[in-house]
Amino acid sequence: MKVRNKSSERGAALLIVLLLVATISVLALSIVQAVSAAYNAALVSSSRSQVLWFALGAEDLASAKLSALSKVSEGKITSQTPGLNQPLIFDLPGGQLHALFQDASNCFNLNSLAQTSEEAESAGAISAEQYYRDFLVALGFDTSQSVQLTAALQDWLDLDNQPRSNGAETSYYATLEMPYASGNTLLVSATELRAVKGYSQEVFRRIRPYVCARPDKVIGLFNVNTLRPAHAPLLVPVFANEINVDSLENELRAVEGVEFESASSFLEIQAFAAIAPDKRLDELLDVTSKYFRLRGEVVYLDAVTSYEAVFARNKANEVELLRRRLGVDE
Repeated sequence: MKVRNKSSERGAALLIVLLLVATISVLALSIVQAVSAAYNAALVSSSRSQVLWFALGAEDLASAKLSALSKVSEGKITSQTPGLNQPLIFDLPGGQLHALFQDASNCFNLNSLAQTSEEAESAGAISAEQYYRDFLVALGFDTSQSVQLTAALQDWLDLDNQPRSNGAETSYYATLEMPYASGNTLLVSATELRAVKGYSQEVFRRIRPYVCARPDKVIGLFNVNTLRPAHAPLLVPVFANEINVDSLENELRAVEGVEFESASSFLEIQAFAAIAPDKRLDELLDVTSKYFRLRGEVVYLDAVTSYEAVFARNKANEVELLRRRLGVDE
């Protein structure tokens, strides 16, 4: 009996030792995995921080150059302005930075659809709602769809939760498979359109090249010296829908590279002058640019990160950062 007890005790002790070894092994493996994950996370965080610093350096350069340029030219920018639309490449420790400065004024400000009737009157009695509808039709949307897209976006931007005819408020978005609330505020980026009723991927793809989100409710000023044939749909409402997209493309192509002293000289083009001045929206045309965009990529440690910074020119012709984004997809 005593021998059996000792044998049982040895067996139990061995089992306990084996269990302890197994437990310690599992704990050790967990610790190694946790340390490895933390190390990798630190590398990613460090890499992202480095990319951000590189992008900030590009911003500082852009801000300084654009401010100097704006003061010298008093905001007058043309397609031939030195430094704009010219790809730049900077070698960096461990990678490269690619940058491109662009005039970003020629777009419809989606936030102008948040205008109240009083604000529209103070802005020169130009209806952002009608302008946007006409623009959508110029892009090939039918009238019914243009009305629905406009109303849905207006409801997204306004402060109340009362849906307008053809619009959509929280009462609609709450019924979706993944419910959410209406924005009820201005857009920060045009990509936010994807959350608005009716703005499918295909609709967004067609609209995206012509729209932007600015921190005010003004349609915008289009610089006639940086307009390109591709901007034709944007200008159809300026000319009261009396010139179709193809004709506008041809007119803009014919004057590419021409530097107009004023918007008035641009409007002397025969096709434009033939439209009665009281029908045109001349006040939306200018030879200055208020907004600029810095876009590019940072190549660092075998990773590529895109970035974007938007700048605004103030009344003193100084350029200030409006917003920045890393990993942009627009």
